[in-house]
Amino acid sequence: MLDDEIATKGDASMRDDCPSGQTDTDDKVTAPVREASDEPVEKGRLLGTFAGVALLSPLIGFVVGVLVLALLRGQEALQSLVWGISGTATNMAILPVVICLVGGLLIGCWAKSAEKLDSLEQVLDEVRSTGGYHVRDFGKSIVTFLLPLAFGGSVGPEAGISGLAAAAVTWIAETLRHAGVRAMRTADVSVAAVLSAIFGTPFVGLVAPLEDSGADFEHFTYAKLPRAVLYALSALGAFLGTQAFVVLFGGGTGLPRFEAIGGDVLGNLAWTPLLITLGYLLAQASRLFGHVAQAGFSHLDSKPLARALTCGLLLGLVALALPGVLYSGEAQTGTLMGSWGTVGAAVLIATGIVKLATTQACLAGGWMGGSFFPNIYAGVSFGYGVAALLGVNPLLSVAVVTTALLAGVTRKPVLAVSILVLCFPLIDLPWMLVAAFAAGKLPSLVS
Repeated sequence: MLDDEIATKGDASMRDDCPSGQTDTDDKVTAPVREASDEPVEKGRLLGTFAGVALLSPLIGFVVGVLVLALLRGQEALQSLVWGISGTATNMAILPVVICLVGGLLIGCWAKSAEKLDSLEQVLDEVRSTGGYHVRDFGKSIVTFLLPLAFGGSVGPEAGISGLAAAAVTWIAETLRHAGVRAMRTADVSVAAVLSAIFGTPFVGLVAPLEDSGADFEHFTYAKLPRAVLYALSALGAFLGTQAFVVLFGGGTGLPRFEAIGGDVLGNLAWTPLLITLGYLLAQASRLFGHVAQAGFSHLDSKPLARALTCGLLLGLVALALPGVLYSGEAQTGTLMGSWGTVGAAVLIATGIVKLATTQACLAGGWMGGSFFPNIYAGVSFGYGVAALLGVNPLLSVAVVTTALLAGVTRKPVLAVSILVLCFPLIDLPWMLVAAFAAGKLPSLVS
């Protein structure tokens, strides 16, 4: 029953819905909704508010979904422009070094004005704990988001997109409240739903709180069933917004999808422990690369220009030998699906390992962004390399290695699987769950 599920926990946004002089310590506000005979007025107000929020959720999702997808399309166009124009005027042999150095120069010069980009986890944590997310300057945040991606940074778009989407949802909700629309906090639901719709991961927003031991569940405005309803409505609105944008302007969303693993079940079972181990070791390597990168760039913390230029030079030089280390990996994964058989096992394995290192170098070197998409690409490349080297079922190798890598890095098995549903079919879930829990629950070798 909806009456049994709605719980009105005290928080700053609840105070906006309270009558003048009433605080969040008032029993009518902090207690769960009582039977109609006890508190008919309070119960009716809460149900009315929930109905109003339910009507607004898909609209907010639609608007933010369109805006975020437009930003992603703008990022892709800028990246194509930068590399396309440079390629017509520069010796192709040194193109990555030239472009990455120019990127480092711009990023370093912009550093004093740059808005910090929080990771996806940091954004969701802040939204859940405070009821919203704010950026000081949308324009500056967009520039900070665009620069590393446009110049080939080995970072993903999810960090900037999550913060901008969260800020947009928060701004809309606060604007509505200031206009007199009394609505309880919904940002934590709406943000997760919008991101899930944009990146094609329908379960992320529902399962993320289950593995977030630091989340303050006492500050969730709604309990499980109403939150699920609002999540579904927000996700539907965002999905319709993204699809409307795709219909009008073309393109797609999210990573490409792999086919089902299939093949010999017993043979797949025999290879799975080795593949899980390799994915787990990749996760430990990523953690080690992070420590090394932080230590290596720490002496340049007070020199953002030198730090960004050094990172750009390293990235460009590495890309001369392994061009797969460039970019977020989203589009490159689709390319790799069709060409991995012609690349060679050594190159694929090296690309997977070095991709993890360049991602950590970019994060430490001031090229701000996310790590989810680059890590997925690293796992896919390494998995294909193992398949080419050992003759393993390539779809099994890619699915298990990538899942074990992501679970080992995040230490959240269910969250890792829910993210990877965006590119692996549901029929592969048994293999992915085994890999995720095995790698995610093993003790980390690198703290």
